[in-house]
Amino acid sequence: TMRTRVYQLERECLSLKEVIAKIDKKSSSEEVNDRRFVSKWSISKKFGCKFKTQVCDSRESTMVDRRCRH
Repeated sequence: TMRTRVYQLERECLSLKEVIAKIDKKSSSEEVNDRRFVSKWSISKKFGCKFKTQVCDSRESTMVDRRCRH
């Protein structure tokens, strides 16, 4: 069903975010140890990820926007 597929995609998205976070964290710590790098970079910045963070709940009919509003 559609809900099952959405649930699968949500889980896949979460696992990809976790992998990216691990890579980003590892890259940042390597840069601190290597003095040749002047500034830190992140995987998301390097690859130009500019998507807005949104959480979709397959049990709800709406999307939750998790951006900070200052």
